[in-house]
Amino acid sequence: MAACHGHAQHCRQQLISTIPDIVTPCRRLAPCHRRCLLLSLTLHPPAPQPAITSSHIDIHLRGTGNLQYRVTTVRLIAEVLRWLLVALGFLLTIHFLLSQDALMNRSRAFAETVVIMVCPVILAIALNKVDLKKEEHGRAVPIAMLVVAAVTLTSGTVPFLALCFSKRFSDGASRLPAKVTSLLAPFSCMCLVVLACWITHLILSECWAYTFPAIGGVFVLCIVARSVSYWLARGDPANLVPADELPVTIAASQIAMEGKLDESLELLAGVTALLFLGLEGLALEGQNNGSQRRLAAPMAICFFACLFGVCFMLVETIPPPPPSRNDTGCGATIVRNLTGICDVSMALAIGAVMSSIMFALVKLLALLLLSPLFLIFLVHAFDVAVRGGGGGGSGGGGGAGAEPASLELTKVTFTGFLAVSIPAISSGSPCNSTDWFLIFAASAIVSGFAWRLLTHAKMETSANFASFCTHLCIAVATVPFTLMAGKALL
Repeated sequence: MAACHGHAQHCRQQLISTIPDIVTPCRRLAPCHRRCLLLSLTLHPPAPQPAITSSHIDIHLRGTGNLQYRVTTVRLIAEVLRWLLVALGFLLTIHFLLSQDALMNRSRAFAETVVIMVCPVILAIALNKVDLKKEEHGRAVPIAMLVVAAVTLTSGTVPFLALCFSKRFSDGASRLPAKVTSLLAPFSCMCLVVLACWITHLILSECWAYTFPAIGGVFVLCIVARSVSYWLARGDPANLVPADELPVTIAASQIAMEGKLDESLELLAGVTALLFLGLEGLALEGQNNGSQRRLAAPMAICFFACLFGVCFMLVETIPPPPPSRNDTGCGATIVRNLTGICDVSMALAIGAVMSSIMFALVKLLALLLLSPLFLIFLVHAFDVAVRGGGGGGSGGGGGAGAEPASLELTKVTFTGFLAVSIPAISSGSPCNSTDWFLIFAASAIVSGFAWRLLTHAKMETSANFASFCTHLCIAVATVPFTLMAGKALL
């Protein structure tokens, strides 16, 4: 009996040391129940549990698909947020840099315009929309033009990239990017002139074999002469005020000139890009449908407008050295009023292009596109007579602190005008709804550019009326445009 009791005590101690999680709760049981439980554990001891290792944990976690999915999702979200923060920081840095450097703003506008003008040329060649395999073209000319287009695209965008890197990594202290801009921008403009000559010569080669290339050569020589004189004068495209400006007004004068150049260059870039797209559209239509005679006048006027637009863009991207305060000569007056001269000239150029297209389609009804200008002139005369020309009233459009009117609506309208008018000229038989759509669309474009120029001149009342005319003409133009779409569905 004593031996059994000793054996029971030994088993009890062993169980307590090996399975404490079972024995410890058993101490709370009654003595009789505790003896029965100990006796059953002695006769049937539990199997030893294997040690828990990291492999078991891994197996367990791998088996829990839900937990693994949640961990992966959290990591993915964290990675996306990290890259979003990096991208946001990059965009904020670029925005800060662009807002701090006027030369960079002008280089950006120049680069965007070059891309808009050149990419359709490369795209037309790549998609075989232009037949360049004729014997009259030869094999070298198309390849040379493709190379010229690629070089134009590169030389037009490199100045902006150089200014970005300089501003980011050298705090704008280096003047090398400004010199690169003053070198590559003229070169890109010369390439644009060559492309315009080639596009026009491609369609009007029968009647004007060498006239347009010769005119383009004159413009190229003018660009070269202007660039050489600028380099000899040691011009700085970032310096927009004369050296003898009063010290207390240098900063204010610089900011004012930068603002005028930015607004004017945005207008010139938009108009020149639209004109270049119009020239490319006319050329493409003329080659595909063989209507060179009907398209000759619009193409010639559009060609000259493109050349002048490219030159004006170059002059405002790299403006001439500012004249001294005491210089009252003709050249100094032109430099001081450079932005106004360029803006009005390009507005007249795009008006001439639309007039040539409209006269080819609707004859004397094309004069209706000038009706918004007549009404705007009457409103301005009334404003001067009654209110003294102070602009009176409130509202956006031309106040002293107002932003220039946006060109987006005018650009879209001009694109639609080209898309409808160019095939109409080629076919020679437009319907009444097409005629009235073109009349109202052209009127909207004319009043849209007048709206922009009036905001430059800070004429608030006249600018507000020009804005009203623009939106009214577009609203009326939607009626014949809808009729055109309905006839196409029938």
